[in-house]
Amino acid sequence: MAKKKEDKKNLYSLYLRNGVYYARVWDENSKSYTPAKSTGETNEQQAGKKALEMIAAGQLVKKEKDPLFIDELLKYWQERTGVCQAYRTDIVNRITKKAAPSKHLKNVRMSRDQLTIIRAAYSSWLDRQENLTAV
Repeated sequence: MAKKKEDKKNLYSLYLRNGVYYARVWDENSKSYTPAKSTGETNEQQAGKKALEMIAAGQLVKKEKDPLFIDELLKYWQERTGVCQAYRTDIVNRITKKAAPSKHLKNVRMSRDQLTIIRAAYSSWLDRQENLTAV
């Protein structure tokens, strides 16, 4: 009886898009690749070097390192200011009882880039609100 060949993936994968190489990392647990990021390189060898640098710098992260959407949503509402406590508690309870158990949201993750953009937008919005109330 023949043994099934184990399919070992490389540490990273490169592919060409619009003349620029993109890198992504294989995630053995989920059996899928991380979201790809541009290396900014048009030469495959240079792109490979850049991919290794990106991995070392933590720029190409496996999906399990990305925060779960539900966790971030709960954290946002638990730390939210500018709304009454009763409203905030109600929203947290709804998320916990309705959204968190949902099979559709169970393993949804946010990339670190998405999280950074959302946090920056929220901080900017808070600053504007403070400026409006200071006038």
